[in-house]
Amino acid sequence: MKIIITNVYCYQNKGDAGIVVSIIENLKKKFPDAKIKIVSLYPEIDNGKYDPDVEVLPPILIYKEEKNKYLTTISNFCQIIIKSIKYKTKAFNTKTEKEIANADLIVSCGGGYMQARSLKQFVNGMSYHYLQLLCAKEARKNYVIFAQTIGPFSNITQEIVKPIMEKAKVVLAREEISYKYSLNAFPKANIKLTTDTAFLLKSHPVDKIFPDGQMKIGITVRKWVYPGYDIKSMNEKYINAFSGFIDKVIEEYGAKIYIMPQCIGPGSDNDLIMSRNVMKQVKHKDYCELLEGDYSPGQLKYIYSKMDYFVGTRMHSNIFSLAEAVPCLAVSYDYKTDGIMRLIGMDNYVLNINEISQQNLWDLFIQLVSNGYVKEELRKKVENIKQDASYNYDLL
Repeated sequence: MKIIITNVYCYQNKGDAGIVVSIIENLKKKFPDAKIKIVSLYPEIDNGKYDPDVEVLPPILIYKEEKNKYLTTISNFCQIIIKSIKYKTKAFNTKTEKEIANADLIVSCGGGYMQARSLKQFVNGMSYHYLQLLCAKEARKNYVIFAQTIGPFSNITQEIVKPIMEKAKVVLAREEISYKYSLNAFPKANIKLTTDTAFLLKSHPVDKIFPDGQMKIGITVRKWVYPGYDIKSMNEKYINAFSGFIDKVIEEYGAKIYIMPQCIGPGSDNDLIMSRNVMKQVKHKDYCELLEGDYSPGQLKYIYSKMDYFVGTRMHSNIFSLAEAVPCLAVSYDYKTDGIMRLIGMDNYVLNINEISQQNLWDLFIQLVSNGYVKEELRKKVENIKQDASYNYDLL
């Protein structure tokens, strides 16, 4: 059996990598004789990272960034049109297209890329993923939209994507917001509600000692674009909020803080940059540690399990910690975070990134700490969530 996992982003994003690792582990369990390959946006980085037996293929649409952004959009648009016409005539010419056309099953990697609020966002973003699924559709292959956050789409992009969604063997929405959105947007699609497969990721120990008898708090921060806001002032607000919150927690609880970059690339998509900016403004640096190592997703999950509480901006850092029954306060930049937190019954502990301040972080954190039953409740809920995550594979 030949299986292609499409729409893989990059191993340096440990949340996305955790999804891929979990998919590979569970596909091997379900189909032990399968030959698995993945299509990565960054094959030169990902080659050999996930599994020595898994070949990494290049993307169908190669991103060509022109000096003029309009030329980039035009170039991408032309590639999409040409590829779409070729697929209609069953002309699958590149290695990746041939692999997809010859596969028995295509699994579209879980994530949050199934959205396009405008045609421009579709052309310069989602189209890289769309073409891989279009190739599978036109080759008349079994393909699955796997454990996704879905939407929002504009009217135009929704119509473009609709045939892909409605021809899929099954569309698996990883949280309720996406599930309800998909039912309305794609009424003919076979849509099921599951959850993120990263809940099933195995943790891997690291050789690091964590102090006993001292509150330990894990934190992830990230760069964000703040649509509709001034990016510079919002970034300053974000950095001030987290650095002030860290100092406040240290002063009130004597806590040990671990800032953990969840994403270290590619390029400027690197949490180390924002983490260092936050660390620079923390006054009590003796109580705060920035972990700069290149940890695997499983190692990060192990480290998160050693925390008493977690405050995460990266959604999969929250998933990794919640999967280990660590109470979590989530900073939300996309409704995928709200959906996952609602799924596990912790939607009261979500702060919109546009409303971030030291005081808002502190107020929510105090509620989390004072709610003593959260950890025990989490343990029970996580077992149910993991069953929902396993359901993804029952539907393949």
